Amino acid sequence: MSAGAEEFKRFEAEGWGRKAESYASLTGALTTRAVEPLLDAAGVGAGQRVLDVATGPGYVAAAALERGAEPVGIDIAEGMIEVARRENPGIEFVLGDAEQMPLGAEEFDAVLANFVINHLPQPEVAAMEFARVLRPGGRVAFSIWDEDERNRWYGLARETLAEVGEAAPGALPAGAPDPTRFADRVEARALLAGAGLDRDFAMRHLEFEWPVPSGESLWANLLAGSVRTAARIQAQDPDAQRRIRELFTERAEREFRAGEELLLRASVQIASAGAP
Repeated sequence: MSAGAEEFKRFEAEGWGRKAESYASLTGALTTRAVEPLLDAAGVGAGQRVLDVATGPGYVAAAALERGAEPVGIDIAEGMIEVARRENPGIEFVLGDAEQMPLGAEEFDAVLANFVINHLPQPEVAAMEFARVLRPGGRVAFSIWDEDERNRWYGLARETLAEVGEAAPGALPAGAPDPTRFADRVEARALLAGAGLDRDFAMRHLEFEWPVPSGESLWANLLAGSVRTAARIQAQDPDAQRRIRELFTERAEREFRAGEELLLRASVQIASAGAP
């Protein structure tokens, strides 16, 4: 494993650990909208043993339990594991790396990864791990944010940073992956097939809307529920941060205003495939 990959993993683990309590304010609320479609893509039902990779606060694991499945959640961030255990005392949660999971082979009927592939420096390694812990005939499903033009609420932050932000060496460690690479059908299929998960590949496009009170609220929640974007913003000097905030909130108010609130339009891709 490269030094850059290890450094990025530490950055993500520490960052999400710090954001564990505030994650639900926006990002977590949005990601929950993909939970049921993700479970459907993997065919999760009663009696199945299910692994929720990068479980965060345990949203996917909790939904799997409601279906009668036997879930286990795993996450690299200690803070997230603490929240998951507190909120879901009847579910097993394990501290571990998605690219090197402390789990036995062929333990699960389904492996679910809700918005994690875009955070992994070595996604091909993770896919091999998903295949290793999956039982013959089992199914893997993962969700990922679509391209920025389809998620303007998120793309707007990167756009504003690129326009107003200053160079900030060291804001992000080496090894950061392309956040939307696997929203592409060809890339998603190749990732799973490369791990031997090439049975009945499918990809579903999910769109939904989410209201927020104001541009200032969206800005605050963006900082509270992101790691990479927040780090890039907070690496700027105070004047640059002020200008980024002003431009972001002004554009958000203009683009997303719908009556008395802002309406975010989210776009997600959900890929799935089965083991032989």
